[in-house]
Amino acid sequence: MQAIETEESTAAEVGRFGFIVIKKNSKAVDRNLIKRRFKSIVHKHLKDRSAISLDYVIVARAGCIDHKYKDLEKNFEDAFHFFKKLFENQKKNEK
Repeated sequence: MQAIETEESTAAEVGRFGFIVIKKNSKAVDRNLIKRRFKSIVHKHLKDRSAISLDYVIVARAGCIDHKYKDLEKNFEDAFHFFKKLFENQKKNEK
């Protein structure tokens, strides 16, 4: 996962997400399943406001389909927490 702060994401006051699922993730059915899982996790975290207003790019690598939903969710939580702390510290340093 990568994140960047842009004028559009700041003005919208909500994070924007893009998903990339490489073709090594088997068939189109599997790639769509991965995207649906990611969208579900992101939607849940947007409701909780744990994802800050950034532009995110999420890349699903080969083998992602083999991970359980709970494991993916935990990875997203860790990434959101990391980016939240990183950008909060960055804003403190700017002041």
